[in-house]
Amino acid sequence: QNQLDWQGCRAIVDIGLQCRDLRVVKLVRNKITDQASSALARLVEGCPQLEQLHLSYNHLTRRGATEIITAACRGREASGGGNTLWLRLEHNRIEGADAMLAELSQRRVGVCEAR
Repeated sequence: QNQLDWQGCRAIVDIGLQCRDLRVVKLVRNKITDQASSALARLVEGCPQLEQLHLSYNHLTRRGATEIITAACRGREASGGGNTLWLRLEHNRIEGADAMLAELSQRRVGVCEAR
């Protein structure tokens, strides 16, 4: 809750990628938009040990969410499994979440949805 935007998010990701034991990142209630999704994708792909990424109450859309989810799956596959990622995206600007999940499933991107 500190008005973090995409530029600040990039800086946090750069630091996070240097942490070998990074398990939880909480970026709740900020101003994170799809401009930050490529940086967040680098984080989840480069840190397969990451267990939780909390992005609730931000401004991500379906495009940003899809990029982050796809990168997380790619990173876990490349590392031989990695940890299951609990990705919190509630209260963002994601429209058509059901269609997004169906599209990811068709592309064989592993997701487990919680509602």
